[in-house]
Amino acid sequence: MIPKRLLPQKVTYAPYLGSGPEGDVYDDPITVPARVQFQNKLIRDNTGVEVISAATIYLQPQTTPPTVGTLVDLPDGTSRPVIAFALTVGARTTELLTVEVS
Repeated sequence: MIPKRLLPQKVTYAPYLGSGPEGDVYDDPITVPARVQFQNKLIRDNTGVEVISAATIYLQPQTTPPTVGTLVDLPDGTSRPVIAFALTVGARTTELLTVEVS
């Protein structure tokens, strides 16, 4: 687990549930402490395609992690979709959730 003092920002995300007859469907928004690092970098998304990530978000492991397609409201006022995420697992528990947004 990351100490809360190392997560000085907050992000809000509405977990992506899928597509419905009227478009994309999202769950209720969740606000969590985070560290956001704005830096363009080349990554591979969940399908293996190279894409540009505009920011990396570090979060405590959540019961509802932001999956690919989830919209994240960043501290700079922009909303960006999740393009990749990874869980860092320690000896017994998940320690860190890293999220890449476009």
